[in-house]
Amino acid sequence: MSAGPLWQKLLKEAAELEALGHPPVAIRPAASLVILDESESPAVLMGRRGRHHRFMPGVFVFPGGGVEPCDRKLAKHHRLNQPALDRLHIESSIDTVEASALALAAIRETFEETGLLIGAQEHGDAEPDLGWPYNAPAGFHPRPQWLTPLARAVTPPGGSHRYDTRFFVTCRSNLVEPDAPQFDPPTLELEDIGWVRLSETGDMPLAAITRAILQDVQSRFVAGTLYDPNHPIPFYRRQGQAFLRDLI
Repeated sequence: MSAGPLWQKLLKEAAELEALGHPPVAIRPAASLVILDESESPAVLMGRRGRHHRFMPGVFVFPGGGVEPCDRKLAKHHRLNQPALDRLHIESSIDTVEASALALAAIRETFEETGLLIGAQEHGDAEPDLGWPYNAPAGFHPRPQWLTPLARAVTPPGGSHRYDTRFFVTCRSNLVEPDAPQFDPPTLELEDIGWVRLSETGDMPLAAITRAILQDVQSRFVAGTLYDPNHPIPFYRRQGQAFLRDLI
């Protein structure tokens, strides 16, 4: 990424966080999911974080959040595919369970924040208790193997929260109800949930890292590599006074 306006915005937001001067906090593993509608006008699922949130208030985001113990427990039985695991292991010490837990966290958070499920709904079958705070419909089986690693980003220091976030991508057809007429999430984490055309995100209130991820989605979608787990992914992070984007 060149030193253009977006890069300057990444640096500016990192400096603003640093200026808050919060004591150092532990970096929490997190995951976020980009769901792409590959229609004639490609669109992604987004929602606006309420202004009461302490982390990224008032901006549009992809669904996501921190990894919970239930994700790690479920990851012992539901794994990412091997190429995706290999990608997540690059420049990281996480094991197979933790890597799969990241994908499962993305699926769970998407359900909690939008009401949409990534996986298979097998009627007459009962998935063992997922351990989720909010119950999914009976017979739902999450499918982390339908997710592809897209990017990694570490929140710069200075704020009250820091996350090491893995972004995943999947297509809308992998939803249990891809044509759901409305969103019925069990929480009020996100407002104004909807499908946003990639061509219409320019004037939306977005964090710089979200805009960078959207650029990554657009370029890989055009190149036909969006769902290829063997494709290198960008790793965004602050290092000293520099902001880095390395491919891993």
